[in-house]
Amino acid sequence: MKYQKIFILATLLLLIGCSATPKKAVKNGDVVSDLGVIGNIDKLDHFISEVSNKRDSSVKITRFTKEGDPVFIRLNYTQNKIEVEEDPSKDKNGNKEKRNYFCTSITNKEQANEVHYLIMGCSPSRSTELLVVPK
Repeated sequence: MKYQKIFILATLLLLIGCSATPKKAVKNGDVVSDLGVIGNIDKLDHFISEVSNKRDSSVKITRFTKEGDPVFIRLNYTQNKIEVEEDPSKDKNGNKEKRNYFCTSITNKEQANEVHYLIMGCSPSRSTELLVVPK
């Protein structure tokens, strides 16, 4: 009985320690702008600069649902196209299907109180708002 309690406690601690949080994502170098945590936005700005200069580059974005579940997005630019890999597999309430598609451009649009990061010219046809960051 004593070992069973220790095992359950150890398992819970392991699960808590392995779950993604906005602060852990920032510490890992991911671009994050959700749940009150903003971090590494400069990496996304650098990626946009590299794309506009036609240099290979990549960046990882971690967005969090309102329930706190992570959705991972990898952007890889090479050969004049941006490959987008969306991984919502950790979203407990959403579609868990991973998606890959290609886009032609990425930009940021400044508005009064925030900056919108957009990816455009995607196939299949779609434009995606990656992040909204307060100024």
